[in-house]
Formats: sequence, C-alpha cells, structure tokens
Amino acid sequence: MAYTRDQAIETHKDYSETLNNWEYYIRSYNGGYDYMIGQYLSRYNLELDNEFNQRLANTPCDNHCRNIIQIYSSFLFRVRPSRDFGSMEDEPSLESFLKDADLDGNNLNTVIKHAQNYASIYGHCFMILDKPNIQTETKAEELDQDIRPYVSIVTPENVLDWNFERQPNGKYELNYLKIREEVDRENGQYLRMWYPDRIDTVYMPDREEPQLVDTVPNMIGKIPAVILYNSKSHKRGIGQSDLTDIADLQKSIYNEYSEMEQLIRLTNHPSLVKTPSVNASAGAGAVIEMPDEMEPNLKPYLLQPSGASLTAIMDSINNKVESINRIAHTGAVRTTI
Repeated sequence: MAYTRDQAIETHKDYSETLNNWEYYIRSYNGGYDYMIGQYLSRYNLELDNEFNQRLANTPCDNHCRNIIQIYSSFLFRVRPSRDFGSMEDEPSLESFLKDADLDGNNLNTVIKHAQNYASIYGHCFMILDKPNIQTETKAEELDQDIRPYVSIVTPENVLDWNFERQPNGKYELNYLKIREEVDRENGQYLRMWYPDRIDTVYMPDREEPQLVDTVPNMIGKIPAVILYNSKSHKRGIGQSDLTDIADLQKSIYNEYSEMEQLIRLTNHPSLVKTPSVNASAGAGAVIEMPDEMEPNLKPYLLQPSGASLTAIMDSINNKVESINRIAHTGAVRTTI
C-alpha cells in the first residue's frame, strides 16, 4: 500500500506529550556535553548570548542520575541470571543467539542489562525480536550463514506510533507499531511499520512524499515486540522513569553550582567602576591614571560582592543531595565517610 506524508509523520498523542521528558531524562543521565547543550541553566535578565554560553561552559554537572541508575543496575545484576530453555535446549542456533543476541557482539545478559538501564531512564523501552529475511534451502545452510533471530532495543523517542487492540478475552495486544530505524545525511528517515500480517519499510525524504521500500509478510501473525516497563504509569505504553524527580533536583544543583562559580569569580575579580577618561584596568598590579582636574566624587572604585552567601548555597546543595538519596532509597549506599 502507498503511504501519504500525513500518515508517515503521524505520531501517537502520548509520544508528542512525553518526548521532551524523554530528552530531558537521557541528557540528565548522559551529563557532560549533552547536558550542556540542553541549556538547563536559568538565564539572567539582560544576559547576552555569549555570556550565557560562557556560563554554560564553566558550570560542571554533578551527575546524580547516572550514579543512581548504575546503583540500581548493580543490585539487579549482582547475581548472574539462570535460564531454563526446556525443549529448546538442543536448538542449534541457541548458543549463537546467547553469545551474540543483537548481532552487534553483545551476549544476551548484556542486552538485557542495557534494556533495563534504558527502561530505568525513560520509564520503558521496546524489545523487538526479528530475523533476516533471507531464503535458504536447508536448515544447515541457514546455520552456516548464521541466519537466526536477534533482539533489538528501541528507545521510546524512536517509537513514533503504536496501538493496542482489546482481544475477546480482555487482553490488550499490540496490533500496530511504527519505528524510526535510521536518519540519513539528507535528513530523510527510514520507518518500519509493523502489522500482524505484514512489515512495511518506508523511506520519508525531508520534503517529498514517502516511498514504500519493501514489504514482507509477518509469518507469525503478531508483532514480536514487548514493552519492558520500569514501572507502569496511567498511560498504556508509557512507563514511569526513575529520574522523574531526581533529574529536577540535579538541575537545581546545576544552577546553584553556576551561582557559586559566578560568586567566586566576582569575589576574586571585583568590577572596576570608572569614568571613560580614567586610564585603568582591573587586573592584578594594574596602574590607574586619573586626570589632575578630576573631581573627588568621580574617583574610581571597586565593586566586590560578599562571599558570605557561598555557605548558604553549599548547604542548599547538600540538602538537595540528601533529598536525592531519600527519593532513590540509596542513602546508606551513597554515604561517604
């Protein structure tokens, strides 16, 4: 079937409402440059762009979000998982799948750990089981070419649309899934549409109508995708992130670090107030030359704020760190002596 541009760009209403939160959570987890370009500092009134960018570059991110996620993951995977494969124990391709579950060199335990991390950050992620559409004549030929199922982890910002259908027994089953698989250098997108009866691959150029690249029948009759929830929310298909409140506290600490940096900079390097006719600079050892006829009221002077508020800011940061530990239930784990 042919797709219109409106069909290709259509997204789920919950996707549009939650996309900014997902971006915020993953930037909070990544920290560093990703966090800086998110521009989570509060901008001062009349602050110029270059001043704001310099303040962004000078403000460090104390990354509590990553630390919390890593602590959760270390507890969950402290004991190596054991699995009972039952009748599939002697399946020839099973060993190959366990060693390289995503066709990217990661074993199944590593893939599950990555999925759990993403679910903890975003609130949920999708895990899709797929198999290359390559026809072989015999099972031995398929094994020789390593043609087998593999698992893909799809993070929520790449799952553009989905739909659940209620079955006669009352269970909700996924009957439509649209995934963004790739963005090329011309900003065109490759989309994969999953249906119970077929799988369509669509290329959507930046300013042209979408093109149906490929369509193959879905031989299993259902969409082979599961949602790994961190914890379920009131919206079907949307999970609850572990960083919901922690990311906000981290952003508040980030802003207070900026205030500390500004206060220390102004305290150590006070501002020089002078008239245009005075020849002077504010650097160490500077010489100030004043005209002989200058009035005493126009004498240059230094503006230097008090550093007494530094202690209050540091106390505020410490209180927020304690709040993070309390919210995440990691007070005993993150306590340092």
